[in-house]
Amino acid sequence: GSDSTRAVHGGERLKGGKKAKAILDAISTPVVMSSTFTFRNSAECIMYNMGSYQSFEYGRYGNPTVRSAEEKLMALEGAEDALISASGMNAATTMLLALVPENGHIVVTTDCYRRTRQFIRTLLPKMGIRATVIDPADLASFERILKTEGATLFFSESPTNPQLRVVDVPGVVALCKK
Repeated sequence: GSDSTRAVHGGERLKGGKKAKAILDAISTPVVMSSTFTFRNSAECIMYNMGSYQSFEYGRYGNPTVRSAEEKLMALEGAEDALISASGMNAATTMLLALVPENGHIVVTTDCYRRTRQFIRTLLPKMGIRATVIDPADLASFERILKTEGATLFFSESPTNPQLRVVDVPGVVALCKK
């Protein structure tokens, strides 16, 4: 289908569809404001905790409205999964903590969001993660770092924040694939 079709129908939880639990038998996914969700019985709760039953438990971990939006993004991007986050800083810290192990090395650009750079430079070293800061246009420095020290992850924004410089993403990808 077209992007328009995926934007409208992707992620909808329709009655009789293959999604877990249609929501209120609604025509389209409603805005769910609840912070807590119930299980019909103890067996459902046990299966949920074992990972064999798909449902919602508590709003902090997701709800039907947010999951529907994530599934729309998945349909539009052809992605395996998606995660909507409360803020950019939350998304960045979650991603960094999930992908960079102890003794990892992050290369970050000088003009990425200040609080993200601060998190990378001050908090992650306490967890045994090194960081090197480079100019976003300096691919020669990035290549040198990759050859001499290696890197677990390259982090930048494009356009950068706050200077709105465009990072050579294809150039970064090419260096990472070497």
